[in-house]
Amino acid sequence: MSVFAEGDEKQRLTLLYFLDYLGIPLTSEQIYSVFLEQDWGDYFSLSIALDDLAENGMLSAAGRPAGVTYSIAGKGKSVLAGFSNRLPHSRVEAIEKYALEHRQRFLSEHQNLASFRRIGSGEYMVTCRIIEGERTLLTVELNVVSAESAREIARRWVNSAPSIYSDIVRTLAK
Repeated sequence: MSVFAEGDEKQRLTLLYFLDYLGIPLTSEQIYSVFLEQDWGDYFSLSIALDDLAENGMLSAAGRPAGVTYSIAGKGKSVLAGFSNRLPHSRVEAIEKYALEHRQRFLSEHQNLASFRRIGSGEYMVTCRIIEGERTLLTVELNVVSAESAREIARRWVNSAPSIYSDIVRTLAK
């Protein structure tokens, strides 16, 4: 007898195993992106699984500056320990390979956040943040004149944030 509804056990175990192996809280958008890219499930059933696992205490949901993030909870670890043998070995290998190859990217995305929004005709506000734990170290807001510029700044922020931060600290501490 499974603790999961019939037909969705593999996807839910994949979700629990991925979050456990990765060891980093992820937003639902990050989870959807990985699962759709890897063909580990479809958006609709993944959305239901994510909500159900959180509702049943197998995932913890935490509000962060990046939005709500999900991580495996103690109950999820217990369920995973009892049922992980039901995940095909090929899926386990794929999860572990993906997690190892992308762990650093997830850490950067979790710590260096950027978003943009339209604030007027031909004006966009780009908000860039560096987060460490629960503390915001730096927030920069830039007013730009096109969605393309805003998108490019937000995209580049994730990788550029550490050097920008150290340059600012170095300049101001002189």
